[in-house]
Amino acid sequence: MSIKHFDLDGNAFIPYVEFGDPNGAPLVIVPGLGDGLEPLEGEGAMKILRLAYRPLSRFRVIISSRRMLTPVGFTIADMADDVARLMRGLGAAPAAVMGESMGGMIGQELAARHPEIVERLVLASTVAHVDAPMLVMLDRWEGYVRQGKLREHARAARADVLTGRLARLYRVLGGLLMLFPRPRYPERYFIHCAAIRGFDARPLLSRITCPTLVTGGTLDVVTRPELVRELAAGIPNARLVMIDRVGHAPALQRPTVFNRALLGFLAEKQC
Repeated sequence: MSIKHFDLDGNAFIPYVEFGDPNGAPLVIVPGLGDGLEPLEGEGAMKILRLAYRPLSRFRVIISSRRMLTPVGFTIADMADDVARLMRGLGAAPAAVMGESMGGMIGQELAARHPEIVERLVLASTVAHVDAPMLVMLDRWEGYVRQGKLREHARAARADVLTGRLARLYRVLGGLLMLFPRPRYPERYFIHCAAIRGFDARPLLSRITCPTLVTGGTLDVVTRPELVRELAAGIPNARLVMIDRVGHAPALQRPTVFNRALLGFLAEKQC
């Protein structure tokens, strides 16, 4: 597993990682907002990816970061178009697509704008629009980064995203993990935050016609359960799986339950 670059126009490119069975069915994964601050770079990122996505190794897995040299004003729809270019350029279209959090917003736009290349869609811990409580949380996270308060940003993000034993573990290790925080691309993060603020896919949901699985955590305070349910209700024939006793990271906190739902959905035959 190594980081590769897919060239776009000018000097722009998309970092991506490919692993698993090269002859397997393609599965494209689009990560969340953390990619804006810390895109796919370094051996540490590779170790995390190997651990998190090991159960998916039967697929040809492609994890798509977002465009480097992201211009100001770039939208979620623009990011979806970039993923479509990556998929076509890598010969991975059509494919199953899984979007997590902000990546799920991109997945919605991708399936609505490029339905011919999305065979199945998994929307994990995401919503169709951003409401006032989410904006308050996003403003708080971004404010810490703008002020250079990176330790506070990490603490706030952990508190909002994690619950239970994993949250306690990160509180214990957090000081060591963030002793010398060095986010490399804060401006890129701000552009991603602005894209989220302008996102509203509700008018597009009826155009998502591929089989769709929507998942969320019952204790999620970021993408709250009522908004996850609203998303599922807006997509024709979408299936909703809510995972008990977890917040915004079901795949990390209850991986067995999450992966059972995910792999079962991906294994189903097309009707």
